[in-house]
Amino acid sequence: MSQSTTPPAQGSGGYEVEYNYTDSASVFRCFSCSSGWKNCSGETALPYPEIVALVPCPQTHSCFVRQDINGEYHRGCADGFFSNIDILGRKMEYLEGCIWGEQVANYGSFVKAWCFCNTGGCNIESFASLGGDSIERSPLA
Repeated sequence: MSQSTTPPAQGSGGYEVEYNYTDSASVFRCFSCSSGWKNCSGETALPYPEIVALVPCPQTHSCFVRQDINGEYHRGCADGFFSNIDILGRKMEYLEGCIWGEQVANYGSFVKAWCFCNTGGCNIESFASLGGDSIERSPLA
């Protein structure tokens, strides 16, 4: 069986990363959905994770649950969002914890907060359980 490598789409590792789609056992993945779909509320853990997309996240190995100012929640992989950005001097690789939206250039006008975790599928959890309800207005330690 031949192996296929193709550049993933943005949000799946960026265009510069080659990803081996045939070696699925070793792939770091994150849940990906938005709260416009009732099965993806950030207020609770995912009730039916088996019907939610798990996307590859080979570059940052960081999943997120994000709350927007309008109350919507989004889950996904940090690849394609922050792969080449430092936040407050901290590289976005293997990031864990929460930050306010205004701490991230170009996102502060609509993002309330981002909560990151760094084990595969960890963004199955609620925004609050990842620390979103208790974050202070200070940089990540």
